[in-house]
Amino acid sequence: MTGIRFQGSPAPVDAGLSALRAPLLASSNCSVRPVGRPSVGETAELEVTVSPEMTARLFDREVHPVYGTQWMVRHIEESGRLVVERHLALDEDATGYQIELTHERPARVGETLTVRARVTDVDDRECVTEHEVVAADDRLVGRARFVQRYVLRGALDPREGP
Repeated sequence: MTGIRFQGSPAPVDAGLSALRAPLLASSNCSVRPVGRPSVGETAELEVTVSPEMTARLFDREVHPVYGTQWMVRHIEESGRLVVERHLALDEDATGYQIELTHERPARVGETLTVRARVTDVDDRECVTEHEVVAADDRLVGRARFVQRYVLRGALDPREGP
């Protein structure tokens, strides 16, 4: 089964990621209440195994047989979401606002990568995280800075308003 597992949970939780065939594992060092804002220094990790679907593709064709930057962006966003999601109130959500990413070196199909997110700044309006994508041999594959802005739940749903 594909999904997200939090460290210590007995089984994966289906997170709507069934399109991904690579196993995912997630964990965090959350030590604050489940609603509110993350603390500076709080972390989350997402583990992914590079699958053939995650290679560099443009115009629906593979251009390089290695981990694609578009997938790295997705995994950065997912690891950042792991940090903020557990702190959201019932009436709020968060959305990606800005991302800066450097894809340092390739990762091959079959390699396991750890995507680490760490909160560097947070206030009532946004949460800023820095990320590292690291291979099992500790090679730095990529790094990023990701800003998420807090919004009212449903604010981005066209069915909810003008």
